[in-house]
Amino acid sequence: MNKVPLFSSVLMLLLWAATLYANISVTHEPDGKKTAVRSISHSGVRWVSVSDLAVKAGATFRWRAFAQRLTVVKDQVQLTFSQDVAFYSSDSSIYQLSVSPLRRGGALYLPLSTLLEVFNSKFPSTSIEYKTDSNTLLIQSSPRLSSYTIQSVQCSFAENETRVNIGVTETVEFEISYIHPDLSITFSDATINAKNIDNSTAGGFIDSIFAVQYQNSSQISFRLNKPVEKSQLQYTKESNTIGFTLAALESKENTAGFPAHIEIPRLETIVLDPGHGGRDPGAIGPGGTKEKTVVLELCLAIRKHLETAGFTVYMTREKDEFIPLAERTQFANDKKADLFISVHANAVPGSRERRETTRGYKVYFLSQARNEHERLAAMRENAVIEFEDKPKNYDNLQNILIDLAGNEYLRLSQDLCILIDQTLSTGPVSNYMPKLHLGVGQANFWVLNGAYMPSVLIEAGFISNPAEEKLLNDKKIQDTMAASISEAIVQFKHQIEAGL
Repeated sequence: MNKVPLFSSVLMLLLWAATLYANISVTHEPDGKKTAVRSISHSGVRWVSVSDLAVKAGATFRWRAFAQRLTVVKDQVQLTFSQDVAFYSSDSSIYQLSVSPLRRGGALYLPLSTLLEVFNSKFPSTSIEYKTDSNTLLIQSSPRLSSYTIQSVQCSFAENETRVNIGVTETVEFEISYIHPDLSITFSDATINAKNIDNSTAGGFIDSIFAVQYQNSSQISFRLNKPVEKSQLQYTKESNTIGFTLAALESKENTAGFPAHIEIPRLETIVLDPGHGGRDPGAIGPGGTKEKTVVLELCLAIRKHLETAGFTVYMTREKDEFIPLAERTQFANDKKADLFISVHANAVPGSRERRETTRGYKVYFLSQARNEHERLAAMRENAVIEFEDKPKNYDNLQNILIDLAGNEYLRLSQDLCILIDQTLSTGPVSNYMPKLHLGVGQANFWVLNGAYMPSVLIEAGFISNPAEEKLLNDKKIQDTMAASISEAIVQFKHQIEAGL
């Protein structure tokens, strides 16, 4: 039996280890920075450290030792690899690997060709190429615009208008808010490369452009140098752009952002409308709390704050009584109210899990519903007509809404919605209760129809959610929410009367 000398054995072991843990050079473009990633040779194939290459590509990673699982995150894409499992997950989908990842020396390894295929397909903002002649990985770190939903902002200018075109890769839901001097567009479930959105195209009525990426949305904000009239946003499929025009206002009266024939010199009288009442209990929480009760208490708290601020406040009801929808807005018209605010509590049917996970406040104005959530909210509140002795014919609601599109109060109602939404989401209420959805809502709420003044509907929270049912019953929370709503109305008064 031949014996290998000890010196030869050690030398062979060292040579094997050198081959096992040889590094691959990495060159980053465009800066030319050079680093390295760990690699091993296994079954005649070069394998590389998944975590090493992830970091070089600009991703982050987390190793869960107990589960033997490595998670890599980049560009809001999450990849999860498991030791000795020939599959990986990308968000909610499962994909097969040619081989199972190996764990060596505290790191998880995959064949270089396999890992490049995965990273290049799942992280399109980064391109990784292997140069065999120099044993070098070339990483292009410049983001590819095609990997983002929102690609660009282009502005063009004329003497009295500024045109804005936003390039997108796909249709996307968005909401726009304009309270001078800030105009913001928020895109749901969209990504944006904020570095590619800068002030280089600003001009005309736009002083600056700013973009930000949130967890589940992105936003583009424009700082304007003078009040403007904006056109409706339009999506052009051929060019994949969302465009709108900012036009100069022609008179002093228009500097408030609404048509010149409107005159609101003072904002003094407010009608509060506690929803439901009497034989109409509204929604009923799992603990037996009735919507009609908590919204009355909340309106009483709002009235206290508004009267302290100097407003004259009327309520459509101050006790547990039933009032038909049409009589509520007629009451506001008779009082010559400057604002009409209807207060409700939301609810969802279905399983216990759904009721316990659906929560949050929402503020609406009267217009066409844009999605299923808004349609369902309106349907639930409109169901009150079942309790009316002689229900009004609401069949012509669509015609009314078409007329409302040109109504002078539509924009003011939207602006008030935005202010209430902002004070709730940035004030102490946010410590107790989240916002239901992004931005403000719009839907066909019949209780707002026929009000000849700016009007909004507030869904104060989900009474069907056990936790929010308790919050809506809490006097301290009621007062906190009432204070925030009142603060928004005071801000709205100042803006209107200052002509902003």
